[in-house]
Amino acid sequence: MDAITRGTVDGLYLLLNIVALLIVLVALVSVVAISLALILTQTPSPLTLVLILVVAASLPAAGWVAYRLWAL
Repeated sequence: MDAITRGTVDGLYLLLNIVALLIVLVALVSVVAISLALILTQTPSPLTLVLILVVAASLPAAGWVAYRLWAL
């Protein structure tokens, strides 16, 4: 019975830590997004966190395409 109790407590502790981590991650992303929105609202084309993430995610793919084209 002690093993069941200890496993349950450990599982709930792990679940609580994961939930807290996700809450903090969402909060940090929103702080960065709000900060960018406040700082860069005066620019002609607003720079948003979504735009930064899309460009950063597309860079490896663009590099791979350029490498494949260069190898031809």
